[in-house]
Amino acid sequence: MGRFDGAWEEKGVNGPRVEIKDNTLVRLWMASPVLETSFEIVEEGGKVVLKLEHSGLRDSGSVDAYATIKECYYDGAALVMVDEYRFAGETTLRLFPTTNSRYGNVSIINDEILPLLQGRWESKYTDLEFDGGVLSIFGHALSKPETVTQIVVAKPNGYDNGEVKILDKDPSNHSIGSFDYMRYGDGVLKAYVTVCDAQPMEVVFTKKN
Repeated sequence: MGRFDGAWEEKGVNGPRVEIKDNTLVRLWMASPVLETSFEIVEEGGKVVLKLEHSGLRDSGSVDAYATIKECYYDGAALVMVDEYRFAGETTLRLFPTTNSRYGNVSIINDEILPLLQGRWESKYTDLEFDGGVLSIFGHALSKPETVTQIVVAKPNGYDNGEVKILDKDPSNHSIGSFDYMRYGDGVLKAYVTVCDAQPMEVVFTKKN
């Protein structure tokens, strides 16, 4: 296990995040990976420095880096990163150890819940189908799914009303297809969608026998 293994985030900010395991570092922005690189630890000028093999931050599918990590070092309890942006100049981040997952303050419980979801679910609006960790969403008139996505199941830490959340496996996606979010509990699957500025509409799915 590496010296800096674990997740690091700014305090009180939902934005930059770093995940480290052994000598691999993943930098994320709003839960979406923008850099994955190896590193080595050296001491320079009295500081413990993480020398990154690669330093350019890139959005998904982007060829050019939108910023570069100029420095990465350990300072007391913080992992400090100095970024240089092409137009905005330098920005310094101070990241601290966190127990949050990429999905926030939740625990992933796939093994416990995914087996209960398998198969077809029906509502008067649309149908769902779970196949392992893959969710397909169908319109009633369609033989092919409108949306296919990989999902994870999460239980909010410190809060238990008997329901769990179903989330897109890519944490940068904050909805599942046309639905804002989904919950499962007591054998019932509920999905919510916002129409204009009204309260979210609840769509209840029941398991097809």
